[in-house]
Amino acid sequence: MRFRKGWIRNNRSVDDLPYKCWLYPYVPMFSVFFNIFFAFIQGWTYLKPFDYKNFVDCYIMFPVSFFGFFIYKYVKKTTWVKYEDMDLDSGRRLDLEDIAKQAKQEHDLKEESFKGKVKTMFSDWL
Repeated sequence: MRFRKGWIRNNRSVDDLPYKCWLYPYVPMFSVFFNIFFAFIQGWTYLKPFDYKNFVDCYIMFPVSFFGFFIYKYVKKTTWVKYEDMDLDSGRRLDLEDIAKQAKQEHDLKEESFKGKVKTMFSDWL
């Protein structure tokens, strides 16, 4: 979500992105919310009757994750990058943009049926 905001703040068009998330920003927010929700409810059965061994086993990831994150930030001396200061071009493969444009033009030329679209979508995975 920070990337998209940085992209816009650097005066770039969202149309220039090769991949756009469907229903952005709701899908990423939904995903983050439910990941946190499921992480919290994974050990609710150990609350009554309280079983401290299993409780610690289920919820030890929270303090360890935060501790690890802040130790990394302290050791590596990293800071949050402002949206305006984000480097969005280093390591970017410009040849992929040409390939994507060519594929889109080829795709626009041929009309596919619903079955053809599903086959195309799943053929990349197989």
